[in-house]
Amino acid sequence: MAKVTKAQLEEHIKNLENELKQYKNWLMESENKYNDLLEMKDEQLNNLPAYKQMKNHVERLEFLNKEQQGTIEWLQHDNKHLKEYIDSRTLIEHNIRKAGRKPKSKEQLESELKNLEILLKEDKDERSICKTMKISRATYYRLKRNLKAAKK
Repeated sequence: MAKVTKAQLEEHIKNLENELKQYKNWLMESENKYNDLLEMKDEQLNNLPAYKQMKNHVERLEFLNKEQQGTIEWLQHDNKHLKEYIDSRTLIEHNIRKAGRKPKSKEQLESELKNLEILLKEDKDERSICKTMKISRATYYRLKRNLKAAKK
């Protein structure tokens, strides 16, 4: 191996530094070209009619979404107030006009049960009890069931 002089080493270092500068310049140029290509691609994409149409459609949908969100919030607020209103009201009476048959008082029911009990102790048949008390067969059986329940 031959000895390398200091001058030869310095020259070799200068050549390597120049080569490094050339690579740096090449890298910077390549990066600039890449950025220019990206800008051109974005420009071309923005100029496509389908892209413009889709962009307008997306904007319209975003606007509708905001409107619907407002409507949803308003409905939730209204729903909350309606629930509070329903909870605050007393229970609505089922038969508010008081139409139909009037319910019997507790005393009337008790007197009917006593009369039925007396007639059953006298061993009267179903028909005669219904005629005596002026009640239907269904009422007879209902009173009989209530009488058994009251005895328990």
